[in-house]
Amino acid sequence: MESQLSLIKKSNEWLNTYSYCSPLYKSEQVIIKFASNLHMKLVDNPMARVNMFDIIKEVGGKIHALGIYSYNNIEGTVFIHSKNNFDIFLPEYTSPIRDMYTLAHEFGHYMLHAVVKQKFKVWASKHGKGQLEKEADYFAMGFLIPERALDDLSEQDKLTPELIIDVFGVSSHIAKVRLDIYKNKSL
Repeated sequence: MESQLSLIKKSNEWLNTYSYCSPLYKSEQVIIKFASNLHMKLVDNPMARVNMFDIIKEVGGKIHALGIYSYNNIEGTVFIHSKNNFDIFLPEYTSPIRDMYTLAHEFGHYMLHAVVKQKFKVWASKHGKGQLEKEADYFAMGFLIPERALDDLSEQDKLTPELIIDVFGVSSHIAKVRLDIYKNKSL
């Protein structure tokens, strides 16, 4: 296991030599559909609560948790070296619900802004903003809460933020935003 000091040194090197990710400029619905379909491919059950630690490991990623005094402002950052080779940095002091969302968000950068674009040696950070971060957020919501699951719950007239929280283990904010996007998709 690498020391935190070694990881910070590597991350500083990557920050100086890699390019910052660029957006795809696709709509929220296109990205959510892509993420939902990927969920079905990797998890195969629309109602399954996703374990992002397992998913990221399965596709070749590494997750590093950094202590409060050692993260050097790289928490919530992904460095994408090549296909099936990327590093995500998380702070040690966040909740499991927050970590799952952050991992899904950073996995979104990997899938959307590297794999789909076939562009590697790139990075993205939670400190970014604009279209790039919106795309990663849409991906995270679509991957953690797939469209097919919402369709199934909607047919049963059970679709509430509380149910989304219970089934998928997301925060109330994410449940409400995802439900709003789902309800407004056909408008």
